Amino acid sequence: MFQSQNKILNNIFFPAFTIFCASLLLVSYSNRTLAEELKTVKSIGSKNNYSNGFDLTSSTVADIAEDVAASVVSLEISVKGKRAVPTISDSFDFGRGKIYQVVPQISQVEAKVGDGSGFIISSDGYIVTNQHVINPNINGRKVPASKVEVVMYDGRRYVAQIIGQDEDSDIAVIKVNASGLRPIEWGDTSLIRAGEFALTIGSSLGADHTVGFGIISAVSRKKPQVSREAFFGDLEYIQTYAQINPGNSGGPLINLKGEVIGITSFIELAPHSPGFAIPANYARKVVSSLIKDGIVKRPAVGLYIVNLNSNNLIGNSDNLDQNQSGVLVRDVLKGGPANQAGIEIGDLITKVNGQDIKLPQEFTHSIRTSPVGSVFNLEIQRGKQKINTNLKSAYLD
Repeated sequence: MFQSQNKILNNIFFPAFTIFCASLLLVSYSNRTLAEELKTVKSIGSKNNYSNGFDLTSSTVADIAEDVAASVVSLEISVKGKRAVPTISDSFDFGRGKIYQVVPQISQVEAKVGDGSGFIISSDGYIVTNQHVINPNINGRKVPASKVEVVMYDGRRYVAQIIGQDEDSDIAVIKVNASGLRPIEWGDTSLIRAGEFALTIGSSLGADHTVGFGIISAVSRKKPQVSREAFFGDLEYIQTYAQINPGNSGGPLINLKGEVIGITSFIELAPHSPGFAIPANYARKVVSSLIKDGIVKRPAVGLYIVNLNSNNLIGNSDNLDQNQSGVLVRDVLKGGPANQAGIEIGDLITKVNGQDIKLPQEFTHSIRTSPVGSVFNLEIQRGKQKINTNLKSAYLD
């Protein structure tokens, strides 16, 4: 009898009881709100979370977007150009009645050619955007804007004055004659990490104040170096899957505190590719210089340097051991600081101020993070000869 009762307990009661308890747990879990779940996730990684202090809910993104909306503006860009307008000239009478000649007359016209975004950084009207927004590309050529019109969130319109622009960083500052505007705060990009949430707000595809949401997928991405950047550039971008489309350029990349952590700048053309933003910590320095001087004075030495490999051998580098560490001088700007210091094409720079140099970005970083006029001691391998020289940075227009 006891065996029969045990069988009933083992085969029927205990499984049924287990299912009943599991059901209670499932019901309890399913009744938890999204906010509670997100709080749990947040508490797990809150040690270094730069968004501490926020109870994330399903409306968090909407709340942030509404809070900063008045600080984000749309830009309408116009340029001047020439257009041939058909015009009727004087009439002529050849005995068969009057004949009128139509001739083209060249006239100056101003037309809207593009849209962009920007954000307010001061209550008296200073606005940040991209340099390429106010210099649109028309038929493969950059054309300076003849008029930049700023459209506020409430519909007010202002014609802006261009305060300064910097092609290397793709940052520009404009100003409108207004007061009592609502500026957005800068965030600290040294605190952001890949995987954190971010928002974009801007005139995406011409639709103003469009909100995008996604993650920061990387914090130090290089843009392919071209032209002047090969000599001067070392900017690293924030990579994000918060949506960036044409028209977003110049708008803010925003963290969950509602702070600007980047200026949305460009996208890759492949489908489902990320967008890229200029980090706020870098942008603030550029913006400050543009407001103060109208330009950015960067330290430079007039060198184009590359990695040492068989494809880059040139000049004195034929006799170099390719297993050596260092960066190869591929070009020297005539009349520049490096040229004046006697540095030649084909030289291998192995050390800067006693520190080994293995990559071009290491050399560039050491120059760009020092004030204009800084002196650097270089160790150079020129063929079989070792050379020690001093190189002084300068501002190169």
